[in-house]
Amino acid sequence: DDDDDDDDNYCDGARVDLMKFVEGCGGVYLPGIRRPKDRRYFRKGGFHLEPTAAATAATTPTITTDDTADAMDTIDQSSSNFTFVELFAGIGGFRLGLEAIGGTCALASERNPNACSIYRRHFHRNNSTAISTTTSPSDVLIECDMLDLHPTDFPAHFHLLTAGFPCQPFTIRGPQSGLYDTDRNSNPRGQMYQELVRVLNATQPPFFLFENVVGLVTMEGGYARHGKGVHEFKAGSVMEEVLAAFRSCGYQVDWHVINSGGVVPQYRERVYFVGSRSDLSCPPINWTSIERRGSCPTLRNILQ
Repeated sequence: DDDDDDDDNYCDGARVDLMKFVEGCGGVYLPGIRRPKDRRYFRKGGFHLEPTAAATAATTPTITTDDTADAMDTIDQSSSNFTFVELFAGIGGFRLGLEAIGGTCALASERNPNACSIYRRHFHRNNSTAISTTTSPSDVLIECDMLDLHPTDFPAHFHLLTAGFPCQPFTIRGPQSGLYDTDRNSNPRGQMYQELVRVLNATQPPFFLFENVVGLVTMEGGYARHGKGVHEFKAGSVMEEVLAAFRSCGYQVDWHVINSGGVVPQYRERVYFVGSRSDLSCPPINWTSIERRGSCPTLRNILQ
């Protein structure tokens, strides 16, 4: 029907844009090509075979196996309010907050070896130094490039997708190259939000929660205004493009800039994206009930 034709035209147009972008970076577009699961484990110098759990059990075991997704589907949800997936996981910031309110981590993905080591020390329940005491399985972290994460890695059912996708392209601390930013290896870092689009289209969780820096909101025509207790933000063209991409996956998307200075000893504004699948017809978020006002705690207050 006409709607299907429109969808096909959109996909064709998006594919053409992607091909032009890749060619402009000196690459070759190979649709559907990903590194196989046994060749996506990244270490300095390149990609290697993923170590087995037996080989790493004495330290911080790696987690991916061929049946990871099947194992995640056996999570006991009776003691959990919801399950979530954490992409661009870092050292587990989203997980800390979500487990504290009853969530169960079904899958996490991170590439940086140092971040992965810290993540496992924090959350691996068989590790004596782990701080996690929830029902989350111990084998949820996949250490690989986001580009190599496959839909079959994900559990068949989970409630929330979270991600703090790379902020380097948008932060005012850098050149703000935006969507055309590349890392030191010429990888298209500014386009990594498209990997979230890929995952959303493939898995269709009921909700998602993403985070990034305020520079994403303000660059190329946006602004931030502060004065007399009023904080006003307008999205620029880059932000609008990112929002349109998330909405094209079939989600209602709200966004808001929140300063966590009432919780942590830092003036820390970040933009949060909250998506709910369109068929759920969720009401808009009341952001004022989420923001925490008050004096900023000191570093001395939170040090252990």
